[in-house]
Amino acid sequence: MAEHGLDVINDLNGHYQNTIVKRKLAMRAGETDCAETIENELLRDLGKTISKRLQHVANLDVDVFLVDDVPYILEMNARFGGGYPFSHLAGVNLPLAILQWVRDEPVNEELLTAKPGITAHKDIDLVVLNPN
Repeated sequence: MAEHGLDVINDLNGHYQNTIVKRKLAMRAGETDCAETIENELLRDLGKTISKRLQHVANLDVDVFLVDDVPYILEMNARFGGGYPFSHLAGVNLPLAILQWVRDEPVNEELLTAKPGITAHKDIDLVVLNPN
């Protein structure tokens, strides 16, 4: 069983733009720590179907288990989820696209396209706040 995260992206009028698919490689306390952007037509089409039914605005964070090529949706959150940084590191810049939509400017589709095969890991550093 493989867990995946989807960023299902719509414009501010609820029109489908793209689905970014990430394979989750490591989790900690319900948070994605490591993920890889991948091409998966089944999950991309699932994102498109969800988008057209919900017509949400901007990002919809979707967690999906893929079992024997059958997707099982775990949850959907209408927000930037903990997996969005992996999409961003792979070339997606949804915050900039949102600003451009608000300004009624054209959005280049490259802003909403992730490079496949980008693997990233979140890191936590300890920082001393009071050196006394």
